[in-house]
Amino acid sequence: MKFRNISILAAMSLALAATPALADDHPEDFAQYGVSLGGSPFGGSASFIYNVNKKTSYLFTFGGAAGGSLDLEIGGNDYTVKSSSAWTGVFLNHRPIDSAEWFRLVAGLGVGSIENELEG
Repeated sequence: MKFRNISILAAMSLALAATPALADDHPEDFAQYGVSLGGSPFGGSASFIYNVNKKTSYLFTFGGAAGGSLDLEIGGNDYTVKSSSAWTGVFLNHRPIDSAEWFRLVAGLGVGSIENELEG
């Protein structure tokens, strides 16, 4: 499992290093590269973004949550929930309609793990 994670990280690093070779000249008001931070029930994420043009972007994302636990009492019984997650992915984000900046089509591939354990 550890070797697979290292292999995925190496592949992502190679992909990020290769994107400058694909860069074209763009107007000064166009950000060709970006960084985005996000959150979800599975933890935080960071995305490195390569904007092909104003409508299409590639996102190289990784995220997860460090292990945590939550103590619960349900029906007089004590439970402990332990969870952790780690994932990475490559996504294509495209805005097909000029007048609808809020509408996006996203496709990609993500791999990782989400672990939950209930002790009672």
